[in-house]
Amino acid sequence: MFDITSFAATVDVVPHLSHVASLVHIGAQGFDPGVSPSMDGPLASPAQKIASWVVSAVLVIMVAVIAVGALVWAIGAWSKTPGAKTAGLIGIGIGVGGAVFAGAASTIVYMATSWNLFEPLTNSVGL
Repeated sequence: MFDITSFAATVDVVPHLSHVASLVHIGAQGFDPGVSPSMDGPLASPAQKIASWVVSAVLVIMVAVIAVGALVWAIGAWSKTPGAKTAGLIGIGIGVGGAVFAGAASTIVYMATSWNLFEPLTNSVGL
C-alpha cells in the first residue's frame, strides 16, 4: 500500500521559496528582451485623446450624479423620508468615489506598471 507520509519524507515535493526565487533570479539575470515602450505609434495619439475624453466624460457624469444625489437627499430630508435620504447619500458616495477613481486612473495605471512589486521578496531572500 502507498504511504504518502513516507513518500513526502523521501522526496521534497514542495521546494522552498528561496530556491525558486534564486532559480528565477539566475534565469533572468542579464536577459534583455529588447522591448522598450514607444509613444510615437500610429494609434498612440488617438488613444490618448480617447482616454482623456472618457475621463472628462466620467468626471462630468459624476458631478451630475453628486448633484442629483444631493437633490434627492435634500428632498428626502425635507419630506422626512428616510429611504430617499439614504438613496441620496448613496448617490453622493457613488459620485464622489467615481470622480476620485476617474481622477486617479492615470496614477493607478502608472503605479501598476512602474513599481517593482517583487523587490521586497528578492531583498528578503538575499538575491
